[in-house]
Amino acid sequence: MARPRTFARHLALAALVGGALGCSQDPGSVSGEVTVGGKPLPGGVISFHSEVGNHEVINAPIKDGKYTVSGVPSGNAIVTVGNLRPLPGAAPKAAPAGDGAAAPKAGPRRAAPTGPVPARYGDPGTSGLTIVVQPGDQTFPVVLSP
Repeated sequence: MARPRTFARHLALAALVGGALGCSQDPGSVSGEVTVGGKPLPGGVISFHSEVGNHEVINAPIKDGKYTVSGVPSGNAIVTVGNLRPLPGAAPKAAPAGDGAAAPKAGPRRAAPTGPVPARYGDPGTSGLTIVVQPGDQTFPVVLSP
C-alpha cells in the first residue's frame, strides 16, 4: 500500500517543481485603450515584460489609442508604453534660418522617439504599470499622465 502514496508524493513534487520553474498556464490575450492626459494615444507600442518563465517580452502596436496582443504568458508582467520612432528616410524638419553656412555633417544617427508619452513609461524600471495576465481574453486600459 505504500506504493500509491509514494507515487502521489512524486506527482505532487513534480507539479510543484514544474510551477517553480515557470511552467505557466495557457497564455492570455490583452486588449485595451491607451490614453495620455485623457486623450487616446495616436500611435505607439505597448510591451508586456513577463516576470515568469523565460521572461518573454510581447509587443503590440497602438493605433488610435487601441491595442490587442495575444500570446502573453500568464502571470505577473510589467507593462511599458513607448512613442514611435520616425521612419527611416522621413523628411527631416526644416533647418532654422541662419547665415546660410552648411551645418557640420554628422554620422548616421537613430532618430529619437517622438510623441506625447513621457520617457518614464518606456522603461520597465520606472513605468509603474503592472498586470497579472490570466489565461484567455482580458481588457487592460492604460491611463498615462503627461
